[in-house]
Amino acid sequence: LDTKKDRCRICYSSDASPSNPLLSPCLCSGSLLFIHLDWLSFRAVQRCEICKGRVVVDPNVFDLKDCYMRIRQVN
Repeated sequence: LDTKKDRCRICYSSDASPSNPLLSPCLCSGSLLFIHLDWLSFRAVQRCEICKGRVVVDPNVFDLKDCYMRIRQVN
């Protein structure tokens, strides 16, 4: 792998788009720094399972409350 490219810590892809950017929402660093918006939406967690830090994202990019509401409707 080319270690100079930003990569998602879940899927290891460096692909990013306006609708699915690579974000760094917690205290993780190095190869664990980035995660795709889609993974955050899928997991809908408030704390990172690795660093235990609070997940913070730009509300213009990701609406965590909306994500929780959708999950509650499914359950």
